[in-house]
Amino acid sequence: MRGNSTMSRFFKSAAFPILIVVVLAFFAQKLIGGTSHTPKPSFGQLVGYLQQNEVKQISLDQKNLSANVTLTQ
Repeated sequence: MRGNSTMSRFFKSAAFPILIVVVLAFFAQKLIGGTSHTPKPSFGQLVGYLQQNEVKQISLDQKNLSANVTLTQ
């Protein structure tokens, strides 16, 4: 019965509502944040942008092996 009293104390404590808020905030961020991302261009599209002088700025991130590209449009 010791486990039940520990679980009961958890639900009565402030940790449980905080945990619920954190979980709800995580899901809300995924729903809201997921729609604002533009699809990442492929390497071929990046080469095309470079050939057409449509790239204003490019920065390479060696940690993530990614590139951040700003187009002139």
